[in-house]
Amino acid sequence: MKNLSILLAVVFILSACSNGEPAPTEAVQTQAVVLAATATQPSPSPTDPEPTATATTTPTPSPTPLYPDEGFGPQNFPGNVNPLTGLYVDNERLLDKRPVAIKINIVPRTSTRPPWGLTNADIVFDYYQNNGYTRFHTIFYGQDAELAGPIRSARFPDHFLIRMYKSIFAYGSADPLINEKLFGAEYSERLVLEGGGSGLCPPTASEPLCRFDPQGYAHLLGGTQEIHAHAQNQGVVDRQQNLDGMYFNLESPSGGQAAEKVTVR
Repeated sequence: MKNLSILLAVVFILSACSNGEPAPTEAVQTQAVVLAATATQPSPSPTDPEPTATATTTPTPSPTPLYPDEGFGPQNFPGNVNPLTGLYVDNERLLDKRPVAIKINIVPRTSTRPPWGLTNADIVFDYYQNNGYTRFHTIFYGQDAELAGPIRSARFPDHFLIRMYKSIFAYGSADPLINEKLFGAEYSERLVLEGGGSGLCPPTASEPLCRFDPQGYAHLLGGTQEIHAHAQNQGVVDRQQNLDGMYFNLESPSGGQAAEKVTVR
């Protein structure tokens, strides 16, 4: 009844204003509506619980350790520093395994670029192949690649790089003389080739290399996690290797000279 009385009083006031007086302005009408709406709001019950605010916490990421002035290497790398890049890693368990090397092709340009997975590689060797073409020997260690490729055939320089980095090596095929060199080496058990039953992607532990077939190109791709799993299933000792030898520092050495490229024969 109290609310009804307030509403009737408001209506009565508005009716009295129309008796020979100008029509109420928009502001007066709005004020009346607000008064009516306010008057009809129910009063809170004494038994209603008081609203409480829920406290939320935002996780704070761990700060990246400061890079030491003396740098890292060439020996005694900390457990969370990648000896192939000198960078801190997010997942130290990746460094408990061997590197994975994958042979990646970039020819012809129309069908092989951009390649898969290169941004996750620690080191990419780009060396001359033949007919003016080059090919990549990519090494994955501090990061996995869900897919890497397109994978193609091996060449003689791969033999030395596999030995240097003690890696598991995935490739598509090779000239018989090169295959003879690779399979006759002490690392032959660490070679991963396309099997006769390689199916469509995604890769699996039993078939770590798979086919992706856009417009008939049938690219051969692989995943580093699946390559590790496959090698382990084949009895490969897939544990951390001694990869000492490189030195990293944020500051350039004093007394150096600027250069745009270095050629090594």
